[in-house]
Amino acid sequence: MLSEQEFQSWCTLMDFKKETIETVQKIRTSPPSRSVRSSKYNVAGRYPSKKMGMSIQFESHTVELAAIYLAEYDDDVLEYYDQPITLKLDYTRENGRRISFFYTPDFLVLRRDGVQIEEWKTEEQLIKLSQKDPVRYFKDEEGRWRCPPAEVAASQIDLEFCVRTSAEVNLNLYRNLIFLEDYLKNENYTVSEEKKREIRNILASELGMKLAELLVSLKTTDADDVYTLVATNELYIDLEQYIIAKSSDVPVFLSEQHSVAFESICSTKPENTYPVTALTVNINSTVMWDGVTWIVINMGFKSVYLYSDENGFLELPKMYFVELLNNGKVVPEDEKSGSRKYAPYLDILLEAGPEELAIANNRMYLVKRKLNEEKISSNEASERTLRRWIKDYKEGQQLYGSGYIGLLPKHQQKGNRDQRLPEETITLMEEIIENEYENLKQKNKIIVYGQLVNLCESKNILVPSYKTFCATVQNRNRYEQVKKRQGDRAAYKHESFYWNLDYSVPRHGDRPFEITHIDRTQLDVQLVCSKTGKVLGRPWLTFLVDAYSRTILSYRISFESASYRSVMMTLRECVRKYHRLPQSIVVDGGKEFHSIYFDTFTAMYEISKKVRPPAKSRFGNVIERLFGTSNSNFIHNLQGNTKITKNVRQVTKKVNPVNHAVWSLEALYEALEGWISVVYSDNVHPGLEGQTPDEAFNEGAI
Repeated sequence: MLSEQEFQSWCTLMDFKKETIETVQKIRTSPPSRSVRSSKYNVAGRYPSKKMGMSIQFESHTVELAAIYLAEYDDDVLEYYDQPITLKLDYTRENGRRISFFYTPDFLVLRRDGVQIEEWKTEEQLIKLSQKDPVRYFKDEEGRWRCPPAEVAASQIDLEFCVRTSAEVNLNLYRNLIFLEDYLKNENYTVSEEKKREIRNILASELGMKLAELLVSLKTTDADDVYTLVATNELYIDLEQYIIAKSSDVPVFLSEQHSVAFESICSTKPENTYPVTALTVNINSTVMWDGVTWIVINMGFKSVYLYSDENGFLELPKMYFVELLNNGKVVPEDEKSGSRKYAPYLDILLEAGPEELAIANNRMYLVKRKLNEEKISSNEASERTLRRWIKDYKEGQQLYGSGYIGLLPKHQQKGNRDQRLPEETITLMEEIIENEYENLKQKNKIIVYGQLVNLCESKNILVPSYKTFCATVQNRNRYEQVKKRQGDRAAYKHESFYWNLDYSVPRHGDRPFEITHIDRTQLDVQLVCSKTGKVLGRPWLTFLVDAYSRTILSYRISFESASYRSVMMTLRECVRKYHRLPQSIVVDGGKEFHSIYFDTFTAMYEISKKVRPPAKSRFGNVIERLFGTSNSNFIHNLQGNTKITKNVRQVTKKVNPVNHAVWSLEALYEALEGWISVVYSDNVHPGLEGQTPDEAFNEGAI
């Protein structure tokens, strides 16, 4: 949320009129113009916005809540406000009748490039509304939905009005934001450098590794560390294309540049039958070629040297050796049948850092446009440069089977890399750096260079320049250098990460705690006092249920009817058992769920509250079904149950449950705990596709 100074600076940058600034400021400092409510057609609620520092209302959990998520995690959105202002719409309908009424749009959104009043609806809603009132809603020639009466009303206060639709919501991104929300909001959880290195090293061994494979390969780290790095953009997953919950289909990359590089390679390979994975062919390894076992003596830049007892030494061009590997004529003896083709470009690709990949991605973009005969301005690249890149692209296709590899910068081939100083000077320079500079005395460069000059002159050796000396210092191992000068702790951040290693919306959410239901019901059993035996009546049971796994997270039995105290004690028990609160809670219209106390609690702990429509049990079928199950399978089998009272005419003194009550509150609590843990949790649930609640919970929690 913007500070007052930041807001004024933004208004100046946008060059708003005084009236516009006053209108926006009034909205910023005022409560919503109306409170949302659930009806039989919608689920309303409140989202605890960390960006805004307040709860944001939504009147539709399918469209408006999705819009809130997109605004919450869009860096271009500075602020957004729900139910911002009441507009008066005044227009003439198609039948000639003039109509005037007040209307409240969904959001006011402040972006880096402007401000907008937004109304969010599904495509289906807009189609129906346009048929009913085509003057108010229609789709223009450019395919955009418009609402001219609202646009006119907004223009009178110098604001822009826009109709947004469900078609603009990327459902994969929305689903992934919900999945990652705990990691996006938790700034206190950090991943150590050691764990980061383990994850990166695993990913560096195979480009495009699937998320499921990565999670299985972890040793000292866990899934939370991986998801945290994804949330903080230290690892890259295309959140708009893949669904994180389907981990076996999701490729993970070290950076977005590696992802683009991978896609470019796959799109330019002549045959993309095999994954991009390197086949291990190391020095001293053995290969089988035409029935003869050969030992790999050396893998040079241009040639491969082999040896066999039958044929002695043999030199082969490296590309010919690679071709033999690809054709299956040469097979590493330790490689299992069905092995993947050797990817000769993988070494080059994984050795490239993010900057080099970004350069290659830009070149690839321009080369593709040029090959498609698109016009490219001289500001983007000169004609001569483009011809050179196209030549490199085609050479890459011939040499590596991928034109992308040819577009990577060839920094290692630039200039004369041979050292021009005498060997004696180089040796002396290295010695004095190691002995005089890299120690705990922490001498500065100019002092050590002075010592070098004196030593060279005394031995009549050519003196290197100060620039060369500094470059030599800079090119030495930074980690070892800082370690020698400042110790292990200071050096830790410089420990190298190597880009290349040797090759030797879903069933009630995507995971546990994403969606929970809480509700209470009066149990069909009469209880007695454990001390006096006096009948106390029927108790109330409050359940908190995980929608994903149908696990009963916590519960509370008391004689107190609908009360926020029972709700809070149930949530407290959840924290005691699992050390966390749910991400969202679905509630009904009960007064205990709509108190200031409960709303403050959900806002403070950043829990989304969804209110299911009244008289619509379908929206709460998860918990309603659980109440039915607990009654039919447990409560109705207890002595003193009140099932018979549903047919009042059949109740006599002999069968009246009050006269048969034997269960105390404590005994019922223990019995219910046993039924939940032994019977309910370990039996296959019909809504879990053959799984028990415990199995679904444990699988989803990994």
